[in-house]
Amino acid sequence: MTMGSEDALEAAHAFPDAALVAVHNEGWGHLRESQDQLLDVFTKFNLASRLTRLEKGKPLSLSW
Repeated sequence: MTMGSEDALEAAHAFPDAALVAVHNEGWGHLRESQDQLLDVFTKFNLASRLTRLEKGKPLSLSW
């Protein structure tokens, strides 16, 4: 789903055990926040360790 950092923070608090993966927040004209901006917000709220950012062209492996 599409959400800004405020909604993403709400989701992080609503699902305290969930890993959060930021996708589709760069390269689309209608999105206003970059991955760096999202990381800054999550860092301010001590949630950066739960945020995984995708790097263009690099595979991502998640394990729980």
